Amino acid sequence: MNISVATKTKRLLTSLTVGVTLFLPITAAPASYAASQTGQGSRIVTLADSGKTLNLHGGESFLLKLGESFDWTIKIVNQSIVRRVPNVMVVRGAQGIYRAHNVGSTKLTAVGDPLCRKATPACAAPSRLFTLKIRVLLSPSISFAAKLAACGSIPNHSTQKFVATSRVFINLPKDIYPNKIHNLQFKSVTGNTKSIWISNAGAYGESFRASSGCWSYYYEFEGKGEMDLRVKSAIAGMPNYLVRFMIR
Repeated sequence: MNISVATKTKRLLTSLTVGVTLFLPITAAPASYAASQTGQGSRIVTLADSGKTLNLHGGESFLLKLGESFDWTIKIVNQSIVRRVPNVMVVRGAQGIYRAHNVGSTKLTAVGDPLCRKATPACAAPSRLFTLKIRVLLSPSISFAAKLAACGSIPNHSTQKFVATSRVFINLPKDIYPNKIHNLQFKSVTGNTKSIWISNAGAYGESFRASSGCWSYYYEFEGKGEMDLRVKSAIAGMPNYLVRFMIR
């Protein structure tokens, strides 16, 4: 039986296609894989970025891809600012996806040991050091007023009137006022008014009124007179916080 040239060509192309498919590596990933995993505004950090500063906004992330030539150990100084996203598979040669959580500065350090260190006998090749400074900035899309409202803060530059022994929660956005211990600066203006922290609502700055991204302090005011509360902003362009308390 004679087989047409067209039929022979079709069979040959089919055979070649099957052959190519069988030899594709199962670990291959599309070029857009990293971007699809890290989300909008993501980027890839490589060995070429060592010693540089990476600026992020809250919620943004990056893929750390230092390659396969070394066995990398990664450390981040302050993981409350930036930390690795758990349980996410990344492409070969990558060491994970890292996401910004709070405004501030931190440092990522990676020490790479040569793979031949694990051979028998082990080699004496030197390790490689990678460093990256990371700054997390306040998202420009969120206004100061919206930040205060989200925390249930007392309005900025307002005057609050209370009677003696009144108790109040003072809530502040963590990213604008990150210094939990030294945030609140009370100053008496007139009279003998005193501000006293109340511990039965929870740890300092972390009372039960604290929501995600917010500090919450519980205070009682005694005496009579006026007192100012000042909180210094840690973010350029964001105002300091000022509230006057009038105790009668």
